[in-house]
Parts: sequence; C-alpha cells; structure tokens
Amino acid sequence: MARFVLASSSVNRKEILERAGIEFTVIVSNADESNGPKAPDALVKELSRRKLEAVLPKCESDDLVIAADTVVYIDGEILGKPKDLTDANRFMHLLSGHVHTVFTGVCMAYHGERVSFSQETKVKFYPLTESEIAAYVQRRADGQGRRLRHSGPGGAVCREY
Repeated sequence: MARFVLASSSVNRKEILERAGIEFTVIVSNADESNGPKAPDALVKELSRRKLEAVLPKCESDDLVIAADTVVYIDGEILGKPKDLTDANRFMHLLSGHVHTVFTGVCMAYHGERVSFSQETKVKFYPLTESEIAAYVQRRADGQGRRLRHSGPGGAVCREY
C-alpha cells in the first residue's frame, strides 16, 4: 500500500501535515547537511535532494516521498541550524529588527519521477531586547539550541512576511 513519506525530523513539517489531516510516515534521512559555497536557493534544493536520496532505498516505488530543507539568508550569510544555544542567540541578534530571506527547497519522488523546487519568503522580525532574545531562545530552541522554531505559538517575533 502506498505511503506518504516525510523524509524529515522537522517538528514544524510534521505539524503542518498533521494539521492538514494527512496520514504520513516519517523516515529520518540522516543525510549530510554540510554546505559549500552555493547560493541559498541552490543549497536548499541540493540538501533536500540529499535527504530524498538517503530515504528512497527504504521506500517502495509507489510511495510519495517528500524531503525539504530550509535556511535563512541575511547580509550575505546563510544561517542553517544553530550549533548550540550560543549560536541560536547570535542568530536572533542578527535577525532582530531586520528583514531576512527564508529559503525552502523541496524534493519529491513518486513512481520514479522527481520534482524539485525552492521558495523564498521575506520575513521581518520585530526589534527584540536582550531579555526577549534570551527568553525566545530558551522557549523556542530544542534542548541543544540546534533548531529555532518561528511558527506556531510563541513565534510572534515576526513582524511581516
């Protein structure tokens, strides 16, 4: 029986599918997410392709498999996942009061066919105080600070999209 397979450990992506009422299976890719000197849109497409390639051997040809990757781009710097809480704090200082671009790449496979694309969204954060940044990082980062979630409850740092 065909499955919808999400090749991701992203809490945000899981929540989106759950809210849409879609039944899905998660297979975490553990793909190499290191990045070289690429434009952000090309990078997210490449990373989502790597995730898809890592998961496909665990799937059937009639499974719809979707992989995605997201980075933030500001002032010529690509921000991936923060390494730790200090890095997450640095990211929030960079983003506070500024416009940045969020790039998401998606790669899908179904019956041997593949589709890949990227989307960019401009986002502006409210200016944040030191205490607001500290509280946000504490509340919104995973246990090690490797992910900052800006959607859902508590994601009210975004002023405009």
